[in-house]
Amino acid sequence: MINLLLGAPGGGKSYEAVAYHVIPALASGRKVITNLPLVLDQFPPEQRALLEIRSHALGKPEARRGAFGLVDDADSEVYRRPFSTGECYGDTWRHPDNGAGPLYVIDEVHMCLPREGTQRKVREWYSMHRHELADVLLITQSHGKVCKDIVDLVQVCYRVRKATAFGSNNGYIRKVVDGVRGDVVNTGVRKYDSKYFRFYRSHTKTSQAGAELTANDIVPLWRRWPFIGFGICMVLLVVILTTSKSVNPLKGAPRDKPLAAQRNATASPGVVPAVAPASAPGARAGNEHAPGDGQSARNGQVSGHPFAGLGIHVTGIATMHGRMVVALVMSQNGQRVFVSNSEQMQEAGYKVTRLNDCAVKFKYDQVELVALCDAPQVAAVPADGVMNQKPVPQASEG
Repeated sequence: MINLLLGAPGGGKSYEAVAYHVIPALASGRKVITNLPLVLDQFPPEQRALLEIRSHALGKPEARRGAFGLVDDADSEVYRRPFSTGECYGDTWRHPDNGAGPLYVIDEVHMCLPREGTQRKVREWYSMHRHELADVLLITQSHGKVCKDIVDLVQVCYRVRKATAFGSNNGYIRKVVDGVRGDVVNTGVRKYDSKYFRFYRSHTKTSQAGAELTANDIVPLWRRWPFIGFGICMVLLVVILTTSKSVNPLKGAPRDKPLAAQRNATASPGVVPAVAPASAPGARAGNEHAPGDGQSARNGQVSGHPFAGLGIHVTGIATMHGRMVVALVMSQNGQRVFVSNSEQMQEAGYKVTRLNDCAVKFKYDQVELVALCDAPQVAAVPADGVMNQKPVPQASEG
């Protein structure tokens, strides 16, 4: 597999290659062929035997002819650089356990495999490298400077960049890209570990260590006042919401009042009677659900219709196939007893008349009742039941 490591000068390319490619390959017993400026004395003897550092090209370069058939020596220096000729590849080493070939790690690949002038044999080897079970890691500053035929074969591209823009000089940003022009599949920030610095040299033109000029005036995002102010505001908001005695939108709605308070309420069970003549039969029954009625009416002792002693409440009105159906709730002592509907009321002998969306009149003989949308919230049973049998009317007195 051919992978590409891209990054600006000083962006962490050498560190990434040594710490995450060269050393893991050597630790697995794989041979590494590279032109990286490694310090061999820092590697263990068993890993040092698997390292091959190239400083010049192998074999004889192909003769290039320019205009008028003359030999072109303008780029002859290119073919003296390591990995610029076909003889630099095709190593016969194989892993004793899995048969894998060597790992080629080529630094500054744009100098030995330029966009124009890369040898034909080299291009052919890259197109057939998989047959040798070899892997290649190309390191460069820009893939546009590298031979296009080879760049098109790249499987995974690692893009590294300094974290200086974020106010940090202790790490770098790494992005993993599917191919050279594909999508970014992973992004992370890696910190430098000083234990890897001894394995390579970043400055090849001098033996002295030096410090690179850094942007000391760049403040990290988390140390800027807008970011700090936003954090303080969020903390204050949480404190206010959790300690305030007013209505808190983060807390649930207040629960209903206790059942005892509802039992002590003087409000009616929810059915408002229509006015009936005092001399009409069943007039007393018609007033049994009225507000301010006597104790016998509130306790449901007065007879005169099948549901005497129960409060009737409207919970919904629906029209299905031209037929109106009213959903009802029956209550007693401020508690839900069971649910019913207008069709069951009609089966029990009531006449049902819709007054509006929240008021329905029921008439049984001379008794007239008006049910409203004021059903109680407390139920006397674990779950509402449905009346599926026709109520038996009570016998009228006299």
